[in-house]
Amino acid sequence: YGAESERTLERLMGRAGSCFDLGRFEEARAILERVWGVVRERHGQGSLAAARVLNERGLILFFEGRHGEAEEIHRRVLRVYADRLGPESVESAQALHNLGVSLLHQGKVKEAEGCLVECLRLTRSHAPTLHAATPRVRRWLAVVLASEGRLEDAHRQCEVAMTELRALVGEEHPFVAGVLDSMAFVAAGRGDRTEAEGLLSRSIELLSRAQGEDHPYTKAGRAKLENLRAGYPLLGTQVLSAEPLGDQVRSERD
Repeated sequence: YGAESERTLERLMGRAGSCFDLGRFEEARAILERVWGVVRERHGQGSLAAARVLNERGLILFFEGRHGEAEEIHRRVLRVYADRLGPESVESAQALHNLGVSLLHQGKVKEAEGCLVECLRLTRSHAPTLHAATPRVRRWLAVVLASEGRLEDAHRQCEVAMTELRALVGEEHPFVAGVLDSMAFVAAGRGDRTEAEGLLSRSIELLSRAQGEDHPYTKAGRAKLENLRAGYPLLGTQVLSAEPLGDQVRSERD
């Protein structure tokens, strides 16, 4: 590890990110463990470099369903970013998003709402940098509002998110699938299971074309659709097809 250059570490982080985006979490984890050993020794556990590695590790834990562990890591990342870069930074917005979604998946709805509302404020102020992040935060805020029974407010957030995304990336981008997923969640909360099924089907279609039939996002969407058709409620259950805000920050900076 002592021979690893900073450039090599950057390449390894990029490779880990690519593996994560492809749903190859075990490969991503192995690479991150290698990088973590070097970063911890060279820069310390409270460094920005360490926070970046921890953020990726937290995302993997989240997608494995280990939401409590992911929450702990994202709190740690948020503290580092807020201390080193300031609470108004792009990185702090990223950490707030990932923390909020981890909280939501544990049923900590009020705390999740606080994180996502603040994240939305930050992403709007950093919109040129974060590109499509604002509508993606709105889509999670919609799930929070629907979970609280505020279905009209949730529906409005989804409509705004979809309008923003269509203007930014068009109709066929995989980010649109996430908003469709949230719209299905809201529709199911209103009792319109037919509409929810149609929205989920469209979301799965987009994910399948963009990321493949075997990607975890696509599989999660199909599982959710099967649950809906079997009569299980979507409202109040875990929402598994979550794209992290972190990959948007990564793609803008690489």
